[in-house]
Amino acid sequence: MYTPPMFKPDRAAGLAFAQARGFGTVCAWDGNKPVASSLPFLLSYADDGTPQAAFHVARQNHLAKLADGASWLLAVTGADAYVSPDWYASPDQVPTWLYQSVHLTGRVRKISEDELAPHLDALSAKFEGWLTPKAPWTPSKVMFSQPSLADAPFETMNSSGERWGVSGVFTRKESGKHTVNPCKIVDAGCSQSGLGSTN
Repeated sequence: MYTPPMFKPDRAAGLAFAQARGFGTVCAWDGNKPVASSLPFLLSYADDGTPQAAFHVARQNHLAKLADGASWLLAVTGADAYVSPDWYASPDQVPTWLYQSVHLTGRVRKISEDELAPHLDALSAKFEGWLTPKAPWTPSKVMFSQPSLADAPFETMNSSGERWGVSGVFTRKESGKHTVNPCKIVDAGCSQSGLGSTN
C-alpha cells in the first residue's frame, strides 16, 4: 500500500483497527486473474505475536480452491470522506480523501473440520455481541431449523458442502490513515468544519 511519507504507519494501532473492524476484502491470484471476496474475519495472534486471520467462504467460492499456501491480501477499510479544496484556508489546495485502511499479507491454509465449528461459533459471537441486548444467535440454531440436519454434528453439516474454512498467517502489515494535508493548523479546522456541514 502506498502511504505518503508524512503519515507514519502505527503497527499496533493498525492491527487493533483491523481486529475491531472484523470485515475486509480477501484477494488472491488464480494464475490468470485476481479473485476477491468481502467477508468477516477473526484476528488473533500466534505465540510470537504474528497476526493470524481466520475466515470462511462458501465451498463453491473460487477462493476455496486457492488456499494452498499461496500469499493472499486482506484489505480492511474504515470510514472515508472527500475533502474539498474550498474548505482550506490556504490557497492552491487540491481535493483529497480522508480514509483508514490496513492491508495484511500472508500465506493461507485450509483449516480442519475440527477447527471450523469453533471458528464459526467465535465469529458469530463477536458480531452478535454488537447487538446486545438481543439474545445472541448461535450456529447451533441452524440444525434445529432444518429437521434433516437435526441429528448431524455441526462439523459434519458444514463440511458436507456448505463452508470451507481458511486461516492466514499474515507476516506483513501495511496501514494508511490519510488525514488533512499538513499545511496549517487552521486548514485542519476548516476541513473539519466542512465535513461537519455535510453530515
